[in-house]
Amino acid sequence: MKKIAFIVSGYKTPLFFKIAKHIEEKHHIESLWISPNKEWADWLINQGSKEENILDISKYWNKTTGSVSGREILATIEKTLPYSISTIIKIDRNLKSKPQEYATKYLEVVAEKTHSFLHGQNVTKIFSEQTWAFDIIPAYIAESLGAESLVPHTVRFPSDHFGFFKGALH
Repeated sequence: MKKIAFIVSGYKTPLFFKIAKHIEEKHHIESLWISPNKEWADWLINQGSKEENILDISKYWNKTTGSVSGREILATIEKTLPYSISTIIKIDRNLKSKPQEYATKYLEVVAEKTHSFLHGQNVTKIFSEQTWAFDIIPAYIAESLGAESLVPHTVRFPSDHFGFFKGALH
């Protein structure tokens, strides 16, 4: 079965959820979710998402963990990124105020868990905002596994439409 993935993005998540439900019902495509925290993972479960379809990064991150395999994944995808991992940390509104080691270890865990969650899932598209490091890293990991990365964009006329850009550079 084909699958799509969504990266939880705060209050855009309810919109993503409606899109996911529409695609699931119309096209019989399963949705996967990558969440930075338990609150949004629980919200998705309460809306009817299967727990096994949700990766909750907060289950694996304890502010001191890192990941050798995550570090290797970051090094591999960094070669395809339009900017370095350290630049991604600097533009992230949360991580830029953290020590470099903290931010790097966090992204190592994100990379490792995202890769193992998506690997072999046949994800064809991943949807995310791509303004936070948490959005950018999983999107590029999904691309490295063959998925197309799409970023939502508001369309002003007609106002009830929206479109998607490919990748973080729009």
